[in-house]
Amino acid sequence: MFIIFAILALAIVLLVHYYVGRRIYQGLRQWFPNFKKVLFWPIFWLVVCSIIIAYAIPTYFFTKPIAIIANYWLGIFFYTLLFLVILEIVRILSWVRIIPAKFLRSSQVRKMTALVILILVIGIVIYGRIHAGQIQLAKYDVKINKPAGELQSLKIVLVSDLHLGYEHGKKDVEEMVTRINTLEPDIVCIAGDLVDGNAEAVSDRAETAALFKDIKSEYGVYACLGNHDAGGTYAEMEQFFQDTGILFLDDEALTINNSFTLAGMKDSGPIGDQGEKRKTTASVLKNVDKSKPVILLDHRPSNLDEALQAGADLMLSGHTHHGQVFPGQLVTNMNFEVDYGYLKKDSLQTIVSSGIGTWGPPLRIGSDSEIVLIEVQFQ
Repeated sequence: MFIIFAILALAIVLLVHYYVGRRIYQGLRQWFPNFKKVLFWPIFWLVVCSIIIAYAIPTYFFTKPIAIIANYWLGIFFYTLLFLVILEIVRILSWVRIIPAKFLRSSQVRKMTALVILILVIGIVIYGRIHAGQIQLAKYDVKINKPAGELQSLKIVLVSDLHLGYEHGKKDVEEMVTRINTLEPDIVCIAGDLVDGNAEAVSDRAETAALFKDIKSEYGVYACLGNHDAGGTYAEMEQFFQDTGILFLDDEALTINNSFTLAGMKDSGPIGDQGEKRKTTASVLKNVDKSKPVILLDHRPSNLDEALQAGADLMLSGHTHHGQVFPGQLVTNMNFEVDYGYLKKDSLQTIVSSGIGTWGPPLRIGSDSEIVLIEVQFQ
């Protein structure tokens, strides 16, 4: 059954790509009538197959540029398809005579339509790439009605979804560390997806890992595992995690400063190997002193009920990227009780970050790359 589903899914993907390719070729022919298919289609399918080449074969010297081409193509393909769908709707309106069919058949209109779509797609991709690099600061004030020993307040800096690999690397970590240190946090939490599914894709791994040791905070830097912190290079990831000096909470909880508990969970749906199977949140928090604040790191915000029933007071998550590119926000909003920002559900407060990095297309449209500052007040 799975094989049949996979074949059908692949067939649909290829057909949609053929449709987009055919429309692109027709648009080119509007401006260059002598442009040959024999030149266009091999290049087009090579770009399409770059996704498979980049992520299905071992890491070689040529894999990174192919992966970059693949990621940009995903963005170009998505928005080209979106505008083509709008164009098809306009054509349907011409069938019912709302829009004159003769107008749409005009060669001049076809040429200008092709040019407008090209300009829009290129403009959106350029804007999205620039905006993805503009890290914003999101701030939240949280009140936990429990005593925390001698602590009256706690300044948490939350980041998530760095996706270190082909697109994001040492320079991104350097900027992040600098930005975090200017906030003078008491504690730094990383809510998963430090790596983008392949540790070997992280260039200068030793130097990149060492940069995390420059983060300055009173109580240290902690992280949980995301769904991309998994896969065939998980052993290398574990070594990379160890080299960062970050304490990964792997289905475990610890008491900090005898004031509050910080717990971290494995991801509930990892893409590949992630060691032992995830425990329940209840079992991880079973022996925790719940008279003191309990803060939980769980990568995806789909485990709210589990966290609530286990006795967590504040849950910090990422994963959704807040849709990353429009209209992805509509999808994440439908699929998660909270896909971004703050939600209070009974005694559980949840904050979901849109992430500091990107996955797939290195673009941000309708969402921000962000660092989150959480000012927590205790009873």
